[in-house]
Amino acid sequence: MKRSFKVLFFTALTSLVLLSCEQEVVNVVGGNNPPEDPTVSFQQRDRYIERVYITLLGRKPDTAEHSAARTIIDENPRDSAQRFTWLSSIMSNRSVAVKRWDDIRSELLESVDTTEISNLIFSLQILMQGAPPEQQFIYQAEIDRLQRIQYVPDSLFAGVYSTRDAHRYAVDNAIYDDINMGAENFVVSVFDHFLYRYPTQFELESSKRMVEGFRDVLFLQGGEGKQDFLEIFYNSDGYVEGQIRYVYLNYLFREPTSYEVTTERARFSADYDFEEMQMRILSTDEYFFL
Repeated sequence: MKRSFKVLFFTALTSLVLLSCEQEVVNVVGGNNPPEDPTVSFQQRDRYIERVYITLLGRKPDTAEHSAARTIIDENPRDSAQRFTWLSSIMSNRSVAVKRWDDIRSELLESVDTTEISNLIFSLQILMQGAPPEQQFIYQAEIDRLQRIQYVPDSLFAGVYSTRDAHRYAVDNAIYDDINMGAENFVVSVFDHFLYRYPTQFELESSKRMVEGFRDVLFLQGGEGKQDFLEIFYNSDGYVEGQIRYVYLNYLFREPTSYEVTTERARFSADYDFEEMQMRILSTDEYFFL
């Protein structure tokens, strides 16, 4: 009896060992794709797409646009390079240039529209016709400055203007002069908007003199006249840093760190490509998960 029990026990143990040593068989089902990344919800992706459209185009995406965006982003929702690729495709839309100019004219020109600009040009042309020949160049200069901002969206879209050009032309016309009358108000407004600060006493006095046609120094650069002031200002490190702060404050709702300012300054100063900087920030994980 004991022997029979031992034989039975040995047989069972041997069977268990053999079963445990059998090779595991993995069945592969053709066409079975890996599941979606569960850590990034569809709602998160949809919110990101909608937020980008509102930021860049001033509206929500339509059904086709939303579907096209999801096709790209769903490939790898956590990949910032994938998002950058999608943003690049959006930047080719003319509506991006329209929205950029809408923002600029709202911030600097009290949202003046094309009709108002055209009416002002027409009025100046009438005045020029009745002016003495030796004074007509004064009216023509004002007309030229207004015509530069008449069709900014098309110029931005065609690549004729950069955002920096649009900024400069937006403050160099009769409309901006009327809003900020006098050299001091003009200088203070430009500093406040683009550098986010009031000019120092030295900067204010030297800038005023330069704008009024006297020779002076600003940011270690000599100049004489309003055009020299604008040339120096829009080529300054202060303008570059101001644009970096603008993007961070408007898109990430915070100030950039010293490291971020240093990194973006090197990139932006190379080509003054505002749209490229926009895409770098809008493709970050920080913006994606807002």
